[in-house]
Amino acid sequence: MEIKGHGTIKKSKAYGAIGTLLLSGVLLFAAGGGTVKADETVCHSDTAESVLATASVPADNSSTALSDAVIADSAENMETRSNAIESGPAADISENVSSESVDTGAAENLDDPISSVSDSQPSLPSEEAVYDESRESLDKEDAEPTDSGQGETAEEPALATETREKAATGAAASEITSIAIGDRGFDLQYNQAIAAGTEILFAVWSNVNGQDDLIWYTADKNGRATAKYTGTYGNYHIHTYQNANGRMIGLNAATVNLLQPNVSVAVTKVSKTAYKIRVTDAPAYITAILLPTWTSANGQDDLIWYKAAKAADGTYSATVSTAEHYLESGEYNVHVYGESAVTNSLSALTGTSFKNDYVYGDIAVSASLGQNGIDITMPSDVSKALTVYHAVWSAQNGQDDMVWYKVDSSGQTRAAYTGDYGTYHIHTYGLINGRMVGLNAINVDVARPNVSVQLDKVNETSVRVTVRDVPAYFTNITLPTWTSKNGQDDLKWYQAVKTGDGTYSLTFYAKDHKFESGHYNVHVYGQSQVTKSFVGLTATNGIDLSFSGELANPAVTVQNYDAAKGTLQVLVTETENSKSIASLAVAAWSQAGQQNIYWYTAEVINGRAVVTVDEKYHHNISGDYTVHAYVKTKDGETIGYDLRTYTLANKEASANVSTSYQGTGVYAVSISGVYSNGAVKYAVWSDASGQDDLVWYDAAVSGTNAGGVINVANHSGTGTYHLHVYQSDNGQMYFLTSTDFTVSRSTYTTPYYNQRDGRWGNTRYGYYTMASTGCVPTALAMVFTSLTGTEVLPTTVADYLYNQTVEFNRGGEGTTGRGILMASNQWGMTATVLSSSSALSAALQEGHQVVGAVQLNKFSPWGWGTSHELVLKGYSNGNTYVFDPYNAANNGWYPIASLWNEQSTQAGDINGLGRPFVKITDI
Repeated sequence: MEIKGHGTIKKSKAYGAIGTLLLSGVLLFAAGGGTVKADETVCHSDTAESVLATASVPADNSSTALSDAVIADSAENMETRSNAIESGPAADISENVSSESVDTGAAENLDDPISSVSDSQPSLPSEEAVYDESRESLDKEDAEPTDSGQGETAEEPALATETREKAATGAAASEITSIAIGDRGFDLQYNQAIAAGTEILFAVWSNVNGQDDLIWYTADKNGRATAKYTGTYGNYHIHTYQNANGRMIGLNAATVNLLQPNVSVAVTKVSKTAYKIRVTDAPAYITAILLPTWTSANGQDDLIWYKAAKAADGTYSATVSTAEHYLESGEYNVHVYGESAVTNSLSALTGTSFKNDYVYGDIAVSASLGQNGIDITMPSDVSKALTVYHAVWSAQNGQDDMVWYKVDSSGQTRAAYTGDYGTYHIHTYGLINGRMVGLNAINVDVARPNVSVQLDKVNETSVRVTVRDVPAYFTNITLPTWTSKNGQDDLKWYQAVKTGDGTYSLTFYAKDHKFESGHYNVHVYGQSQVTKSFVGLTATNGIDLSFSGELANPAVTVQNYDAAKGTLQVLVTETENSKSIASLAVAAWSQAGQQNIYWYTAEVINGRAVVTVDEKYHHNISGDYTVHAYVKTKDGETIGYDLRTYTLANKEASANVSTSYQGTGVYAVSISGVYSNGAVKYAVWSDASGQDDLVWYDAAVSGTNAGGVINVANHSGTGTYHLHVYQSDNGQMYFLTSTDFTVSRSTYTTPYYNQRDGRWGNTRYGYYTMASTGCVPTALAMVFTSLTGTEVLPTTVADYLYNQTVEFNRGGEGTTGRGILMASNQWGMTATVLSSSSALSAALQEGHQVVGAVQLNKFSPWGWGTSHELVLKGYSNGNTYVFDPYNAANNGWYPIASLWNEQSTQAGDINGLGRPFVKITDI
């Protein structure tokens, strides 16, 4: 037996089927304690294959009934004896198994019926098979066995072989190994407990060509494995073994008869143009069903391969539309092909045919009137298969309004109304082999509207109007209503509401018509999508309302009062006999003289308005609040309501404040929860010397938030700073909230450096001196010294720019705008480009320092092509202080707008920045 390695086996002529297979297993897996783990180890057999083949229990099943498979296991246990495996001389290994060593009688039994197998059970051999431990390592696909030293005895218990037949997919709990037919192979399940240190293996091969397709499968820890089909139908042999430290023990032998597929096919007509093909009895190993279908006419010019869909019950089905076959009448041929996991091929399984008797009109076309057009429906199988058109026109004036509509794959089409009532013709055509073929012709009537109206008194001052029989092509119904008194001075156009049953309804009230008694006129109008016009539909006889009295005032109440939360709600509602509400205003206050008064307003929706009175809108002052409501009615009257006094006692403050450092001693102030009226201010002072440095700042209010800045240059000292927020209202200051923050530095003095200073003016960087091109390093040195609090000389900045970058006196004279950004980053600063004059003013007003390049002015008088860098700091009435690093005589206050207008436009100053003004901060 060839095992992808070296070595032979000597066997006795008297070997039985199972004993021989056990020895083959030992040869493959054990010569000592070694273990082989090979999910697919193919064993090729020459002389030994016929001996192993005797392990099959059933012969080929002669039954003509087709099923998925039949498993046959012998019913009685096969007696086994221990077979000693000993190592022999090396010379013995080179010997081949002779033909005399094969029990041909056992091989002949393969053709015997199943009943003969149970009467003549093979036994294990009585002689020893010798195996040489000095053989070379087995060259197997997935793993190698390990030599065990001297021989080791493999004990063989009775191998269970049952003769009863059962369905291959069945699994009894008592079975040693359950076998089920799967879509990709045999699903094997070992049902006994797997002892520690052992593994379960399955040897699987087909009856064809002996054991040339034998494969060993190792079960997983749960005893499961899937054995693939090897390309043939018929009997497959499945033997179960236990590998216990290299000792192979036979446990079970079974044979599965994998039958050729024998499917059934049926055809059902589901519509006049569609047939359902249903395939049943497809075995699990048929993984797909294809249905080539064509008509007998004109050969196979209309051949289509349909892929059937698999249902949960295992059946396959597909729907064939005759529209896909040019709507041909006559015989339709259907063949059934299956993709087999056994042979890995597409095979013909069966076939059938059906007769189709198509006639004109079989394709059902229906039409219904929709809101925006005529909705036309046809079978989607036809509209998917063919290019279909509807020709639609009205009977009036011939075909002057005919429109062709191409039908989409859904079969749904909407044809627009053409402006005429009456009959519309719909003719349907399909494009078949390049010709327009008529499929159907129907008519639909677009009737002129004829609505009915019913008027019902709800009570003596209101009427419900119901409009019925409104055609679908009307998009709204409008009801002009007025009293006979004083002409149409109280005319109202009411929009009726469409209900679920298609009717339109509306209730009108006498109060909306000046509360007049007498006759009320109601007409009905609608928007027609047929004529694209607003048309009168009918005029009713009207209705009489008789009542006495005057309109009452709207009802005002207080609800949801919660003293602890400091809230209450004021609700105003209309009644059927009250005036209509135009607006609501509520005033509430708790202080004498109404100092904390707050006015609330609310939107009126459907005759109802609600406002919420909240203590937070009154500077969070607890106390007894007087609440007044003022309702303005639609006739112009204003009605006042005194809603009495309510105690509001919410102790929680609504406002909060925080600070964040922005650089250059500037802190941003953020205030939230500002609900009351009045300007917001905040007082700031340091702990040093009491409140001698107290400064008041104005906050900008936006909604319920407010904000501002603090410049510590306006104060003295470092350490703890206090911030208190107030709101000024009616001449009184109300405290809102407060916080403290820590200041580590309060002074940012800016020194003056001149680029022509004798200490560095003649220092050269490339071809140029500091005196001629050093304005940027000098300006940056002033700012860096101010922000860091330590001296930074112009030459220090110039050394960095010249030696560490290419932005200073490299390829041109002076420093680029990019050099400003790089130097700021080198000194740990943040550089921000200012893109507008307002942004420049804001930065200076907050207290930040700005460097900027100007041209063609008193600071840069050298003509076009040159520019000059300045330092800007401070703000006063639109002006800022300028430090000129070239000429100290120019230092002073200048208009910010003028400096912005004189900004440099030189490429070196603005490339990568956009603008030549840059704010520099120490964050």
